[in-house]
Amino acid sequence: MNCISTSSPGLYKKGIVKVIQCFINKEYDEINYSILKPLIWEYSTRIFTLDNDECSLEFVDNEPINDEFIIYSYHLNCLDRKGYIGIRAVTRRNKLIMIVFTIGEKYIEKTKTSLPEIEKLNTLFTKQTVIEKSVKEYGKTPPGQRFIPSFIIYRILGQPYIRINEWSLKITGEVEKELRYKYEDLLRMEHITIKTDFHCVTGWSVKDVEWTGVPLRRFAEEARIKPGVKWVYIVSLDGYTTIIPYEDFVFNNSILALKMNGKPLPLEQGFPARIIIPHLYGWKSAKWVEKIIFTNKYVDGYWEALGYHWRGNIYLNERFKQI
Repeated sequence: MNCISTSSPGLYKKGIVKVIQCFINKEYDEINYSILKPLIWEYSTRIFTLDNDECSLEFVDNEPINDEFIIYSYHLNCLDRKGYIGIRAVTRRNKLIMIVFTIGEKYIEKTKTSLPEIEKLNTLFTKQTVIEKSVKEYGKTPPGQRFIPSFIIYRILGQPYIRINEWSLKITGEVEKELRYKYEDLLRMEHITIKTDFHCVTGWSVKDVEWTGVPLRRFAEEARIKPGVKWVYIVSLDGYTTIIPYEDFVFNNSILALKMNGKPLPLEQGFPARIIIPHLYGWKSAKWVEKIIFTNKYVDGYWEALGYHWRGNIYLNERFKQI
């Protein structure tokens, strides 16, 4: 079992101060919530100081991601603490891929294992270039997806109130020139329009959505990024974050969308501006963007801290991390 420690600003807002991701990759004859329960308890005792008489493991629910993946959720409760440790066990068919522990302040001192921080493990995330496959497969239905009539709207950290006269987009990080754009600046820039299917990591897709906006590579060019940039870290107004490989960020069809189907973005779709990268799952297409940070260091965003893939290529079925 290989485990790493991570966190994310958005999770702090939910009272989660630390996340431990443990990579299992072990196959079983059968997997269900009752079979997983003793396995999860065993792994939990390796990470935390637990007393059988004081602590208990409770099954909460299971969430099918598509026909292959299921997330089983549990709560680890101890009588001497308020709250609980959240546990997400990710399975793929009969294989237990990973266990993710989400830890609040009350349970930090029960963590007994010293773990490497995720930023020290960048070598694990050395990426193969898969842009060529994205070009070849572009427009095809990715594996494990099904089409539905309209978007399911997520507001995982709430929907921010937008004062458009006060909003701006900041470009920073490993750049020669920091930039800041007001909404009017973005409207005056050269735009492109793409029509593409939108794919959520949970398995649903919406067909033929039209997005209009500024090619993301334009921001890299204007800010004059420094050599060695490998990642782009996105920060949204609601506290949501995600991270995108640089080569995917500057891909031809990657845009900062200002319009959807010919009209300004609806607020629930990310007004005033959102990322759209058609060949990555939808959680990478952050809404309500306020900051783009070019960096040479991998850092988990919100969903990446909960075990989702660092890249998320739809054609490679990259839904969860595996090491």
